[in-house]
Amino acid sequence: MYLAACTTNKSQWSILRSTDESPARWVLSPFLNEDIAVTGLFGDDNYAPLRELPNPNSPTSSQMWHFARQ
Repeated sequence: MYLAACTTNKSQWSILRSTDESPARWVLSPFLNEDIAVTGLFGDDNYAPLRELPNPNSPTSSQMWHFARQ
Protein backbone atom coordinates (compact mmCIF):
# COMPACT_ATOMS: atom_id res chain seq x y z
CA MET A 1 0.00 0.00 0.00
CA TYR A 2 1.54 3.29 -1.09
CA LEU A 3 0.59 6.76 0.08
CA ALA A 4 -0.83 8.99 -2.64
CA ALA A 5 -2.96 12.10 -2.96
CA CYS A 6 -6.53 11.28 -1.97
CA THR A 7 -9.18 10.96 -4.66
CA THR A 8 -12.71 9.56 -4.67
CA ASN A 9 -11.40 6.35 -6.26
CA LYS A 10 -12.54 3.29 -4.25
CA SER A 11 -9.16 1.66 -4.84
CA GLN A 12 -7.83 4.09 -2.18
CA TRP A 13 -10.46 3.17 0.41
CA SER A 14 -9.64 0.84 3.31
CA ILE A 15 -11.64 -1.14 5.84
CA LEU A 16 -10.51 -1.29 9.47
CA ARG A 17 -12.00 -4.20 11.41
CA SER A 18 -11.26 -5.72 14.79
CA THR A 19 -10.08 -9.25 15.52
CA ASP A 20 -11.50 -11.39 18.31
CA GLU A 21 -8.39 -10.92 20.47
CA SER A 22 -8.31 -9.24 23.86
CA PRO A 23 -7.13 -6.53 23.94
CA ALA A 24 -8.55 -5.78 20.51
CA ARG A 25 -6.23 -5.85 17.51
CA TRP A 26 -7.13 -4.47 14.11
CA VAL A 27 -6.76 -5.49 10.47
CA LEU A 28 -6.53 -2.94 7.64
CA SER A 29 -7.75 -4.25 4.27
CA PRO A 30 -8.43 -2.60 0.90
CA PHE A 31 -12.12 -1.81 0.37
CA LEU A 32 -12.13 -3.72 -2.92
CA ASN A 33 -10.46 -6.88 -1.55
CA GLU A 34 -11.00 -7.92 2.08
CA ASP A 35 -9.03 -11.13 1.55
CA ILE A 36 -5.73 -9.26 1.88
CA ALA A 37 -4.41 -6.95 4.58
CA VAL A 38 -1.60 -4.50 5.26
CA THR A 39 1.44 -6.35 6.59
CA GLY A 40 3.96 -4.49 8.72
CA LEU A 41 7.67 -4.48 7.95
CA PHE A 42 10.70 -3.62 10.02
CA GLY A 43 13.69 -1.41 9.38
CA ASP A 44 13.69 1.49 6.95
CA ASP A 45 11.07 0.13 4.53
CA ASN A 46 8.85 2.87 3.13
CA TYR A 47 5.88 0.77 2.05
CA ALA A 48 3.50 -1.70 3.65
CA PRO A 49 2.82 -4.77 1.51
CA LEU A 50 -0.62 -6.30 1.14
CA ARG A 51 -0.65 -10.03 1.82
CA GLU A 52 -3.37 -12.65 1.78
CA LEU A 53 -5.11 -13.34 5.08
CA PRO A 54 -5.07 -16.97 6.31
CA ASN A 55 -8.84 -16.54 6.66
CA PRO A 56 -11.04 -13.45 7.21
CA ASN A 57 -10.97 -13.71 11.03
CA SER A 58 -7.42 -14.95 11.56
CA PRO A 59 -4.66 -12.62 10.38
CA THR A 60 -0.97 -13.34 10.85
CA SER A 61 0.76 -11.53 13.71
CA SER A 62 2.34 -9.02 11.30
CA GLN A 63 -1.11 -8.15 9.92
CA MET A 64 -2.61 -7.23 13.31
CA TRP A 65 -2.37 -3.65 14.53
CA HIS A 66 -2.79 -2.29 18.06
CA PHE A 67 -3.85 1.31 18.61
CA ALA A 68 -3.00 3.01 21.90
CA ARG A 69 -3.40 6.48 23.36
CA GLN A 70 -0.35 8.69 23.59
